[in-house]
Amino acid sequence: MAEQHDFIPSNFLAPRHWPTWFGLGVMYLFTLIPWRLQIAIGSSLGSLLYHLISGRRRVADINLRHCMPELSDAQRQRLIRYNFRATAISILEGA
Repeated sequence: MAEQHDFIPSNFLAPRHWPTWFGLGVMYLFTLIPWRLQIAIGSSLGSLLYHLISGRRRVADINLRHCMPELSDAQRQRLIRYNFRATAISILEGA
């Protein structure tokens, strides 16, 4: 028989959960700003992440080289930039 665990809300106040609570708080703050501003911030954040997260950018480039070999380097980079922006926007919209 499976072991039953009791849900104790105070267990989620431990320091190891603080980054999660901080993230949820930031996401909540984004729900308070107008939609157009969310889009602008998300687009800027996506552009920033494109430059900061070179590992993910490299993975996206490799994947696109394999699945869309007909794209030029410029087309591929434009698609990757667009993807980073769209992903950041969708995260803020999903809040």
